[in-house]
Amino acid sequence: MNPSVDSLSRGYLRAVSVSLFDHKPSACPFGHQLSGGRYQVGWTPCICQPAKEAAGRRRGMGHVVVYCRACEDEGRRTVFYEPTHDTSQWHVR
Repeated sequence: MNPSVDSLSRGYLRAVSVSLFDHKPSACPFGHQLSGGRYQVGWTPCICQPAKEAAGRRRGMGHVVVYCRACEDEGRRTVFYEPTHDTSQWHVR
């Protein structure tokens, strides 16, 4: 049995008709290339204004997040948010 097909039949995976990114990063702010398995993509729910606007475009109320693994190896936590996270509302995250 193919696990991905089985997962699809149970509704675990969903196809999306849009890109996850409006502005896909190619490198982190420290210059590490975000390719070749040196990054992790995830999702975090949020109610900041940009996330609410994304929800209005049927993108879900939250952010796609990209973590730079090279930065983590150097002791930093570098995160890219799509859409941009409104840091003035840090308390709602």
